[in-house]
Amino acid sequence: MALSNWDLLAIGKDGKSCDGTVKGKFASLEIYKNWAYLSSEEMYREGGHFSKPVIGSIISGDFEIAGLSIVAIRHSLQNSIFVFVDASTYNKNNKQIPNYFAGIGCCAFYSKVREYLEWKGINIEFNDVITGSRNYTIGPNDETILLEKTVQTIMFVDENDEYIKEIEVDDEFGELTDFVGVMPETLEAFKNWLLKDISKEYEYTPAFKKWIDSIDWESLYRFNQGDRFFVGHKQSGTKVGEQNDTIIMKMIKK
Repeated sequence: MALSNWDLLAIGKDGKSCDGTVKGKFASLEIYKNWAYLSSEEMYREGGHFSKPVIGSIISGDFEIAGLSIVAIRHSLQNSIFVFVDASTYNKNNKQIPNYFAGIGCCAFYSKVREYLEWKGINIEFNDVITGSRNYTIGPNDETILLEKTVQTIMFVDENDEYIKEIEVDDEFGELTDFVGVMPETLEAFKNWLLKDISKEYEYTPAFKKWIDSIDWESLYRFNQGDRFFVGHKQSGTKVGEQNDTIIMKMIKK
């Protein structure tokens, strides 16, 4: 899926929004789509699966690597990854130089398939759906009939990814997907994870408490990952719940 289908919200070492990357002493981590990449110029080796300087990807789990302490979990809201990184270092006097980072990478669009089924009174059991569009339909004799305008479609599949059926979406319902950026509910789940699960692991670390207390949750901004590619994260950022159409969406509408 294109980068414009993904959103990001990240908190840097100053407790403010950042671009989704944290740099440690020997390696860095970047949230990308809904996973994370580890990069290191020194640790990279030719012949692997990644392009320089990427040395690995993270879907979920706890890791200690190259001076980074990483915790990553999956969340069902928006098919998200929640990430926390402790990239702190120590000076020659063994004094900590705090460097904490946390962020969300998630699907930027919300599917209203279940809302549509309820609206139409359709009861069907399925494991997953594939949404799409087409400019034709199939007639009673299996003939292809061209339509005057494109229709939205929903294809239902079972637990074995086998086709069940496909339906066309009524125009009256409107768009089947909404661009939502990072939803308030997703941010709240992420916040609870940081304040409860992660904070519990750092309850005896004053520097972490200072960092977590410095976060102004109302001032954080999210940005579309595709828009960041075009204009940067600051220019494309908005508060959660105040997202605008992506640059690609605006181009298509023109």
